[in-house]
Amino acid sequence: MFRFTIRNWVWLSAVVLCPPAAVGQFLNGYYLKDKRGEIEGVVCRGKAEWLAKQEDPASHFHKLPYLKYLTLAGHAISLEEMKYVASLKNLQALDIGSVSWGLPEDDVTISGESLAQIGTMVGLVELEVKATGLIDKDLAFLPQCKSLKSLLVESDLSFSDVFLRYATQSKSLECLEVRGAGDFSDDAWAVDRLKQDYFSQDPDHVINIWLFRDKSSYEQNTVDIFGRRPHTPFGYYSAQHKALVMNIETGGGTLVHEIVHPFVAANFPGCPSWLNEGLGSLYEQCQDRNGHIYGLTNWRLHGLHEALKDEEYKMPTFEELFSTSTREFYEEDLGTNYAQARYLLYYLQEQGLLVTFYHEFRRSAQDDPTGYATLCKVLGRKKEDMDAFQKEWTEYVLALRF
Repeated sequence: MFRFTIRNWVWLSAVVLCPPAAVGQFLNGYYLKDKRGEIEGVVCRGKAEWLAKQEDPASHFHKLPYLKYLTLAGHAISLEEMKYVASLKNLQALDIGSVSWGLPEDDVTISGESLAQIGTMVGLVELEVKATGLIDKDLAFLPQCKSLKSLLVESDLSFSDVFLRYATQSKSLECLEVRGAGDFSDDAWAVDRLKQDYFSQDPDHVINIWLFRDKSSYEQNTVDIFGRRPHTPFGYYSAQHKALVMNIETGGGTLVHEIVHPFVAANFPGCPSWLNEGLGSLYEQCQDRNGHIYGLTNWRLHGLHEALKDEEYKMPTFEELFSTSTREFYEEDLGTNYAQARYLLYYLQEQGLLVTFYHEFRRSAQDDPTGYATLCKVLGRKKEDMDAFQKEWTEYVLALRF
């Protein structure tokens, strides 16, 4: 359902599917020549240290001064082989397991010890790894990579946030794609529980998740890839591009927040912005409680406290908040709107009313498009009593701590 994404290097697809004139074939593989006639790419379906001993000059990788791209596929990759590959000083792109095309016969197995050799490669810019049984600690070499900019990883197992920590500790890594059996295991539990309580329908398309290492990478790559600057420093969901885009330096809570949005789009198309962002914000910091997902107090509380204490600021009534258009919600009192929506939902959660409210509102949205009448109903309040409720809510929120 979710796929973490980078810009892929595409030469391999041409080699495997429709070799151009510049491609030659040798035992167990292909080689690709550049405009000068020099070999710059090799697709190898046999052991690299074995091929290095053959008579075919194209197999002597270490004797190819212009070799930039190497694919290893179709066999179990040994430690000795990876030591040999790591010695290739000019290699810029390494594909283990033919990730770009992914033919079944290209499957490989490789140990974490063998993968660790990649940490010694000084010129490697792009790395793709597809292997069975790949786990977090097998990628522990990432912080050692000094030149790696793009990483694609595919495994039959789920990763955890430990893997993300390895990736973000790399000072050079800019873009990351993860494919595999499922979501990151640390976030998969959140998806499972969101579906259990709120969402019966999955999004009908794959969601590409773009993780950028820091503010600079996030802002520049968003412009390069999507042609626009991000409107938030944390991350956002783009329905147009079917993508979650985020600055992972701000923390994993942004990921859970943004995951909420495609589920809302699939299950509640008419959902107003206050609820869409309120739910996303609620689960920025969350935990499992008796098999259900619960939002915790978070950094948004401080700003809300300041606004509630400010005698010159008039907090919108809930009726006013619920009635905001998409433009008004995002452009007027942005931070306060998010926080007010979040902590109203937090209150409902702690009263055991949130899931009931969501489903009641979803069922009655045609007659109650803002959800305000549903809120009154779930709270057991008449509309004329809502000013008193807002005062009670304000006292409740001011007593919360983070």
